[in-house]
Amino acid sequence: HKPAFKTLLFDGILRHDEFVIVEACLVSGGRHIILYLFFCRSLMRAGVSILLIQAVAVGVATAGDAPAQLPRSELAAIFRVMADLLGDPTWPQLHPRPCTDTPWPGLQCELAPDDSTRLRATRLHFGPDVSTPPCRPGARLAAPAILGLPHLRTLSLFGCFVDAGPVELPPVLFTNASSLEQLVLKSNPGLTGRIPATLTNLKSLQVLSLSQNGFHGEIPRELGGLTALQQLDLSYNNIT
Repeated sequence: HKPAFKTLLFDGILRHDEFVIVEACLVSGGRHIILYLFFCRSLMRAGVSILLIQAVAVGVATAGDAPAQLPRSELAAIFRVMADLLGDPTWPQLHPRPCTDTPWPGLQCELAPDDSTRLRATRLHFGPDVSTPPCRPGARLAAPAILGLPHLRTLSLFGCFVDAGPVELPPVLFTNASSLEQLVLKSNPGLTGRIPATLTNLKSLQVLSLSQNGFHGEIPRELGGLTALQQLDLSYNNIT
């Protein structure tokens, strides 16, 4: 039996590396069927149009009871973070809705307190308990991707930066608009440079753990302005 779908709405398009991800909504009477369609960009450039259908119909709901969703801007930011740290080109295909139908264990989302139809990404964790290795060789921590997750309260990275190529914490990563309450970066010998003084902008920060990394230089005096801070660990670095 062929369903009599009345409307096909394309809600948005996300492009990530080699994949184009199209979010569509089929409407039939009072039922909404949410589809995620995946196209391979390199094949499209070669004149081959192939649709990967293995992730079709990832969610079904009635019009009056639509599932809560992550805003597209935050979803795009998560895809960028995963590309920077994991480097797996199939990640968006495997986890098109990482907060609900296709979850990833290192990501936690919560309902927005003022809108029951929206989710917020509130926790990101990378470590050997989530994936092996925790991050790809040459992983980087790019500020634009993290700043695209304004409701993030916990960011933790264990054993991500172990290569010889040094990685530094971007000072622009820590702004007054951040919601971070816990920042835990441990066992990252490739994470070097100075501890950013801009950490003082994190007015809600309660836990700051930067142990077993490669930081050097002096401890910023500005950290004394973190009035909400309850736990501080800067051990096993090269700081003075």
